[in-house]
Amino acid sequence: NTSSSSLLFISNFFIILLFFTRLFTEILQQLHVVNYFSQDFQGRTEILDRVCHYTQGTSRQPVVLWGEGGCGKSSILAKIVSDCTSWFPSKNCSPIRIVRFLGTSPDSSSVGPL
Repeated sequence: NTSSSSLLFISNFFIILLFFTRLFTEILQQLHVVNYFSQDFQGRTEILDRVCHYTQGTSRQPVVLWGEGGCGKSSILAKIVSDCTSWFPSKNCSPIRIVRFLGTSPDSSSVGPL
């Protein structure tokens, strides 16, 4: 029975390793999208300023970006993600950013796996 419990441990270890490898790969792909969309971003300072002021306010409601396909929602979101740490200069506050672009990888092609 020691043999079967060792085999079970090894099997579980590889399942966990596979899960974290897929998760790590997905995180890297999402970060690549942020870098890609935000590197050449220009303009739309009014929207960025509004989001900056909103996030510095007291509201607990989420920020929602909406618009027609191709209007630049992903680029704006990527720019917000890359710039928002500078919106909070205090060393006591560092924003946590959770980003998930749909359709940028096989694991983000639908809302289900979220």
